Amino acid sequence: MPAWSKVRNSYPALKEYTYLDTAGTGVVSVSTARAARKFYEQVSNHGNVKLKAWLERVGEARRQIALLIGAKPEEVAFVANTSHGMNIAALMLKGQGEVLTNESEFPTSTVPWLHQGYKVHFVRATRGVIQLESTAGAAGRAGCKSASTARPLSIREAMGRRKRGIIVHSYVQFATGFRQDMAALGRLARRHGHHFVANITQGCGAFPVDVKEWGADIACCSGIKWMCAGEGAGFMYIRRGLLKKFKAPLAGWFSVKDPMRIDNRTVRLKTEAARFELGGLPMPSIFALGCAAEQTRRLGVGNIAGRIRGLTDYLLERLEEIDVPVASSKAPEHRSGIVLVRLPGAGALVEKLRKRKVRVSARSAGIRVSLHFYNNRDDIDAFINHLGRLVSSGKRCPGAGRGALA
Repeated sequence: MPAWSKVRNSYPALKEYTYLDTAGTGVVSVSTARAARKFYEQVSNHGNVKLKAWLERVGEARRQIALLIGAKPEEVAFVANTSHGMNIAALMLKGQGEVLTNESEFPTSTVPWLHQGYKVHFVRATRGVIQLESTAGAAGRAGCKSASTARPLSIREAMGRRKRGIIVHSYVQFATGFRQDMAALGRLARRHGHHFVANITQGCGAFPVDVKEWGADIACCSGIKWMCAGEGAGFMYIRRGLLKKFKAPLAGWFSVKDPMRIDNRTVRLKTEAARFELGGLPMPSIFALGCAAEQTRRLGVGNIAGRIRGLTDYLLERLEEIDVPVASSKAPEHRSGIVLVRLPGAGALVEKLRKRKVRVSARSAGIRVSLHFYNNRDDIDAFINHLGRLVSSGKRCPGAGRGALA
């Protein structure tokens, strides 16, 4: 088991802030920052002399990502962010049916598909929970309803009798923290002949990811959040069978099998997912991502998940002590590192907390608290103490019933 207090010392920001906002941006470790900085030092001192070594480091970063998510290196492509990967997926799967998603998704999971003209159907989130199978009360309902009518109560209901389509779903929902059973969702998708595209940004680095066990066709991730790799680099997984089946909708000079031939007349694309790395790579960001992935694997994703569960239990206990309600699912199998605290005037509260160097976010008319392995009970106590005083003073303030804060 890692010595978490020692691990925490590798994240300098935690010395200054009570940082509970990893779902917005993860804190970068000293070694991850060094991995990115090293590139600029080398190019400053040597120009492109180190190019071969840089490409080898890109390959090692790809290997670390593949090991982290249960994929093969040839199924991993580096992208700028999740939106970049989702756009590739939307272009690649043109003509494969309509999209099924849910009303809690971050726009990254929906905008690329809407922009490409897909019809997108939204499943209802009942108290933040996205059901896979219909409950008894919805058993008689069938067919897929558009956003303008009553929304289906489950993924299965939304499928109706369609024989093909595309399910786009996040591992963890960005606002409520609801963590889906992705293996069960993958089985449902396969049983009904649907492609399965996963947004893993709010879960990868915090909880186990196994794209093969899930039966995912495509998975997209940004490195900025739970991977703690900073801006500018993400990755996408594309199942090998899809790479063989679908034509690449994008190509650049670096997409071809032998880019160093500088052939401007022939297009012979790589057979790996790296065909989507179209040109010059954001090497500093990729090196940071590779380093962060290696750190995550070294700590052990199971250990990290256990650490987060323990901290979340403690947060829920402390919130109950000050009589503050929680909007997130409390079912252990659906918990993540995100807890949504239901409070009026959340935006103003968050600003007051930030002045006290407590970093959280306002989401869905509440305060989103996100706990990672580098947090500890002292962070939670500091948050609760500040929040308790602010809420108490808000209740004493005239107009507090309308969400006013002192």
